[in-house]
Amino acid sequence: MRAGWRRGSDPPPPTETPRRSGTVSPAGAVSLAGIVAAAAAAVGWAVGLAVLQPLTEPSGPDAYAENNTYWVRDLRFMAIVAVVLGLVLAARGDRRATRTGVTAGLLWIGADVALDRSDLAGWPAATALAVLGCLAVGTVAATGRRSRRPDRRALVVAAAVGVALTPLAALIESPTDTEPALTPAALTVSGTLLVLTVGSALAAGVLAAPAGGGTVAADRAAPNHLLRRLVPAGAVLALGAAGAAWIRLVEPYERLGPSLLLGVVLLAGLSLLSARWPAGRPAWDAQGATIALLAIGYPVLTMFWLFLLMFGTPIATLLTALAGSVPVNSADTDSLYAAVGSATGLTIGVLLVAADRSPYATRDAAALPDGS
Repeated sequence: MRAGWRRGSDPPPPTETPRRSGTVSPAGAVSLAGIVAAAAAAVGWAVGLAVLQPLTEPSGPDAYAENNTYWVRDLRFMAIVAVVLGLVLAARGDRRATRTGVTAGLLWIGADVALDRSDLAGWPAATALAVLGCLAVGTVAATGRRSRRPDRRALVVAAAVGVALTPLAALIESPTDTEPALTPAALTVSGTLLVLTVGSALAAGVLAAPAGGGTVAADRAAPNHLLRRLVPAGAVLALGAAGAAWIRLVEPYERLGPSLLLGVVLLAGLSLLSARWPAGRPAWDAQGATIALLAIGYPVLTMFWLFLLMFGTPIATLLTALAGSVPVNSADTDSLYAAVGSATGLTIGVLLVAADRSPYATRDAAALPDGS
């Protein structure tokens, strides 16, 4: 614990350091990346609601819905989660800003259901919604704090949610699986979540890893920490993109296995990028044990939440009714993979930051904003 302040008390204010004109610090780049990704997700949400949803909504007196009829809704909800993750990244895990972003996401879902019920359609409506969505992102980001002492725990949880959702966005299917927009929309949402996953993991490792994060010395060291992780970050991005494309190329009934494998690979990347690197390189003994546990736990948790949220609770059915959409027939299941991925990611993230000996439990208490 750093001398001069106690656990539970406010830490001393970070020492400011002047920066050269025209340069962007790693912390500033992280915030900008989070805002841009959140805005991109907001635009994707608007197009899904006003353009794609009307094309896939069952209509007519004999209309009925079946498995995955509401795939556009699933991708929209994942895009809303991506907005929240982008806001968390923009605020570098600041607790108050994180709570604000989560609240905004919940309100956004409520607005989505109401707008879906109103049957908005067309590119003019999509353009207006995209503008409003970007304004909302900018407003929340501008009013939120960007702590000089990033909260690695919030960033790790955000990255874990992104990991769990990225493969599920890639495996989305429809009753016919022939809609021209299905694969582009799935890959767009999956790619946005992948970028947010890597960005959040890097922020957790680069901005919060140096002892005494937020000091002048730590700020000066951050670019070096970032440079060391750029190659593995690029590898994770490449593997994630290739994995998402692979999932789209296989038959729908064969996608679960590749999606779980992709999730394990991305969790290994999360563990590597967000961990503290003693002497500037990964601690492979701790990393290997963590990755092995994640490889076992991720599929188990995914299947647990899949059965609980898709077969044990009527969440998707309730949302379909609130939106005034045609109910799914009794022989099929109203699915909501966005809820499955979010619950899985939150569970994994909480377990990771709570693990006493995980790479995310920092050995130097001063590296965390509350000294724990």
